[in-house]
Amino acid sequence: VVNEKGKKSSFEAYSGGERQKVKMAVSLALSEVIKEKCGKDFNLIIFDEMNTALDDIGKDTNFEVIKRLSEGGKTVLAVDHDNYFQDRFDNVITITKNENGSFIQ
Repeated sequence: VVNEKGKKSSFEAYSGGERQKVKMAVSLALSEVIKEKCGKDFNLIIFDEMNTALDDIGKDTNFEVIKRLSEGGKTVLAVDHDNYFQDRFDNVITITKNENGSFIQ
């Protein structure tokens, strides 16, 4: 259940892009809770397929979040099949899959 502006709604009722945004927000909030409650700060944050079901505006918003995390001293690893903003990252690893296996280029 998602509580937005005092109104509760089912997570399943959200679109794919909206669910992706909620998942990202929960992940970031959880890392902050762990930092505050346990005194453990993470230097590495990994996002897997964070752009699934997002339009270009949503992808740009995700990149801005990644940029702010990086500027705050975090190392961010983003795994994605979508190459929408790969040219904005400092480092990109491309893995190609064919009938003989997967290869790093």
